[in-house]
Amino acid sequence: MEIGSAAGFLLAQARQAGWDVLGVEVSREMLRKAQNRFDLQVVDDVSGIDLPKASVDVVLAIQVVEHLVNPLETLIAARELLRPGGMLVVETWDKGSPIARVMKSKWQQITPPSVVWLWDRRQLEAMVARAGFHEISVKASMKWVSLRTVLGQLGKGNLAKHPAGRLAIPYAFGDLIVLTARA
Repeated sequence: MEIGSAAGFLLAQARQAGWDVLGVEVSREMLRKAQNRFDLQVVDDVSGIDLPKASVDVVLAIQVVEHLVNPLETLIAARELLRPGGMLVVETWDKGSPIARVMKSKWQQITPPSVVWLWDRRQLEAMVARAGFHEISVKASMKWVSLRTVLGQLGKGNLAKHPAGRLAIPYAFGDLIVLTARA
């Protein structure tokens, strides 16, 4: 199950690999794209999931918990759906990272009203534990982005228009983190 499944690309890949998949997406446009393009089962709210408790193996929440109105409530609902020992994977931003502390209010993740919540690692771990998870681990994550994206986030918009801006580079500033936990 993926919370924040957007247009369903990750779910489609998981299904192709043999997984039974279900998505949760609040954007009606993205939900319809996932349903129409990939014929995926996607609902608009975790509470709308018609599955027995303790029947899900994995719950993914990739760059979505920071946008939720009530992330703790969503994590509790996800925990109830996970089998004992099932895995939760959350990717989000670390407001305690060195770059976030240096950039302060100019840190690229401070984007209200879209980003509602920001945590440091300890706060995120505490919330996930409060939702009933254990064996919690947090590590820095890396993803590939365009040079244009990085320059824009660093406030170098004029350089971001350079032709080399399309170059893919690793985003490894330490502010993107992945938390894993067991139900």
